[in-house]
Amino acid sequence: MLGLFVFIVVTWIWAAMAADRRLMRIIQKVQRRVDELQARDARRPVLRGEARPGNGWEDYGQAAAELKPVKEAQSLQQLLSKSPKIDPALGDRLLAEHGVALDHLQRGAARAASSSSSDHNRNMSGHNYVSALAQLKSRALLKESRIKDCLDLLLDLCQFGRDLASTGPAFWETLGTMYMRGAWDEMHGVMGSGKATKSELEELDRGLATLDQIYPSHGEALERDVLIFAQELIPTCESGIAWGRLLNIGFLEYHMEVASRVAQAEPGGWSELQRVAREVEEEVSRSWNPLMKSSGTVFVQNLDQNRAARARLRLLRLEVHWRATGELLDLEDPFGGRLKHVVKDGALKAWSLGKDGVDDGGDGEWAKSGKDIVLEIIR
Repeated sequence: MLGLFVFIVVTWIWAAMAADRRLMRIIQKVQRRVDELQARDARRPVLRGEARPGNGWEDYGQAAAELKPVKEAQSLQQLLSKSPKIDPALGDRLLAEHGVALDHLQRGAARAASSSSSDHNRNMSGHNYVSALAQLKSRALLKESRIKDCLDLLLDLCQFGRDLASTGPAFWETLGTMYMRGAWDEMHGVMGSGKATKSELEELDRGLATLDQIYPSHGEALERDVLIFAQELIPTCESGIAWGRLLNIGFLEYHMEVASRVAQAEPGGWSELQRVAREVEEEVSRSWNPLMKSSGTVFVQNLDQNRAARARLRLLRLEVHWRATGELLDLEDPFGGRLKHVVKDGALKAWSLGKDGVDDGGDGEWAKSGKDIVLEIIR
């Protein structure tokens, strides 16, 4: 009996010491990576005009603060979808009373740097309202045939979305992508109106090309995500019984490894990301750690969304350039190979393979993820 007690005590001490050593390595790694991110140069190109000194997030914050307390701003999405339940006059009133939010947005987009607050859990409703108000304003500008002002605002909305997606966790990346997609939909509408001049199209072409060059990295968003997760979980890993600590530490170590593997695989293309996702799913299925079983694959889910958004950006670039010059860009498809296109009877149909990586000959839609991601254009 005494021998069993000694064995249990020794095992517990060994487990506690092992947990301490592993946790110390994690803490050092997390702090080192956080220091690297904080020291990173926050400057990035602007999508139009000349960059102005300052940090865009100071202006973005003012834009969000203008709209966050406005109760009626909750109806902006319904106004955009033209819901019969909402009086369109509300949109005019919101623009008249709170249009200064868009002035802040455009000043922020023109700043030379983009470095956000470390408060990654803050309420983002104000940012959502800013994006929706910008889309609403762009429609009013299009109706007034103020095409340059309209496209300038939409490029600035793209800058805002990109800056958000590039500075926070994966949730921010999702929101930033949503804001950019909203801008792209409005741009496509402007193209269809036929009102844009050649010079306006050329300026938009340059802006979208710059956006493509500085497009947010999904792998980097996951790395930021896991750093935030680590900082929240470390206190739990520091307390409790030894075996419980080891479970949490193993769970955290694996998440950090997976985020790193995704970031390293991202430049290799869609097939490489899919390979990593399959490996992770197999590893999690074999794991003895119950925490791994519950959510070990969270960082390899929805890997296609960032690439689907970038495919839409490149299809829009193809449309704008074609309307401006009559020439077709040869652009890489984020899902493999090159973007496909066919011109017939003065109409252009262009498409991406989509997440299945199979060319369905342009069978699909622009707004929804289905087979191919398709953009149809009548010049």
